[in-house]
Amino acid sequence: MGNGIIQRSNIALGALVLAALVPLISVAVGGMGGVGFLIFLAALGFAAVNGILAYNGLAQFWSRINEGMQNHQSSKDRKKELGENLITFANRVGRQEHVTHTRLQSELRRAAKAISSGQSAAMVFANLSTNFPQLNTNAQYQTVHQKFVEIEEKIDRDTRQLNAMIGEWNGILSSFPLEQLSRQLPFSRVKFRS
Repeated sequence: MGNGIIQRSNIALGALVLAALVPLISVAVGGMGGVGFLIFLAALGFAAVNGILAYNGLAQFWSRINEGMQNHQSSKDRKKELGENLITFANRVGRQEHVTHTRLQSELRRAAKAISSGQSAAMVFANLSTNFPQLNTNAQYQTVHQKFVEIEEKIDRDTRQLNAMIGEWNGILSSFPLEQLSRQLPFSRVKFRS
């Protein structure tokens, strides 16, 4: 997608240069006749069409990046929701087992906070499973664990895809002539996501 936008902007710039040169050459040769004027209009029209197509390409690409950023944030929000589910599970374990598993309940709450703050769910769950092997046979625990694994895989996948688009986008905006034009356009560079 990016190469097409860059090509369109280069074609538009070339056509504008040609449109500017036609009158100068015509004047130097002795006047701007009908053919020179037609070449001037054609070059100007060609520049306008390619400029519009380049702008539309940028707008579509910008829309895809915004959609990717929203999906990425949505996945991170879902991970926080799952952390709340783990706290609910911890409370349920505490009510069912009372005194026996107060340490487990406390560890589950701590794990939920750690995951919600950005720690790897895989590592947190591995530690929980090691310290509390009885969790490995609990269906609710396994379900919550699997949901965390799935959402983290989705976040990783979304991050890679979004960062690839951001890299291409920033490359487009730093190419000639878009680097000069981007200051006048409603588009800006985007920071990579982690």
